[in-house]
Amino acid sequence: MIHTTIKRFLESYTLRKKSQNTVDHYDDYLTYFREWAGITQAEAVTFELVEAYRRHLASKDNGRGETLKSNTQAYYLIALKMFLKYCRLTLGMDVLDHHRIQLPDQPSADIVPVPVEDIRRMLDQPMRSISRRYTQLQALRDTAIMAVLWDTGLRVSEISRLNVEHARPSFSIRGKGSKPYLVHISAPILTVLKRYLTARPDAFTPMFIDHLATPDPEDPQGLKLRLSVRTIQRMVKRHGTDAGVRNIDAITPHAFRHTFCTDLIRNGASLPEVQKAANHSSPMTTAKYTHIVDPHLASVHAKYHTNILETRPLPVPAYIQPTQRLAHNYTVSSTADFTLND
Repeated sequence: MIHTTIKRFLESYTLRKKSQNTVDHYDDYLTYFREWAGITQAEAVTFELVEAYRRHLASKDNGRGETLKSNTQAYYLIALKMFLKYCRLTLGMDVLDHHRIQLPDQPSADIVPVPVEDIRRMLDQPMRSISRRYTQLQALRDTAIMAVLWDTGLRVSEISRLNVEHARPSFSIRGKGSKPYLVHISAPILTVLKRYLTARPDAFTPMFIDHLATPDPEDPQGLKLRLSVRTIQRMVKRHGTDAGVRNIDAITPHAFRHTFCTDLIRNGASLPEVQKAANHSSPMTTAKYTHIVDPHLASVHAKYHTNILETRPLPVPAYIQPTQRLAHNYTVSSTADFTLND
């Protein structure tokens, strides 16, 4: 039965120490496909069925009156591709070749860092929002979350998985792809974090918890109280809106990560150093941030690089007549003046 095969596939991912977040998403995506297709065997997955599934995903409602974004559609299809690959290569089953599944075209992702001044306003916002329905403890927690996002460049899923034991200057966590890497927290941000933890009346394990939820007596570590990724995303968006920051659509936890990388580069960190700090698996990912600081590099070039033509212009060869049209849309109007037409 296909649900049994899916279970074996997910167990294999767990044994390979893949991210639990990835395993959970694959479980959701494959369960959705199985129920949509109404099949009982993996061998029943045909090319025609997958094409119909692609068309279904392209028109699927995301719950907010909009269709799924192309990258979300790709997540559903990637789960199916990896499942079929497992069935064929690991279990030796006669299933559809996973290479035949085409993913939707992905728009180029723009890197939009959050202006530092906007981050400052967002960090101030929680304490200004305290009311009967939003407590000081919640405000301390939200301030600490955004401060750690800014200071470490952690992914939101990594922030969600932090435990109280991680409240120290340096600690190791498993990041994307379950790769361990070292994270550093500066002394001022660590103070903000410990201020929140000191104010907590509990001894639960997760670093960031839901203070309005009722603890479960059968969950002494408070693991069920851990803030979810989606909750953190909503919290960041809410404080950005309340603080009146610009370009609110771009205010996400991941935008804090973009700002972290951009800030390191602007302040002189090398690309290999930023790659290590952000736990990028490929240097090409880190290199994408360089275009953001290009205007800064241009000003450095203009300020510090010697202008070899400052004292005298290059001579124009005698065989070039004034106003003669040249290649690349240049016009020579005099023996000492070049004009770019477009």
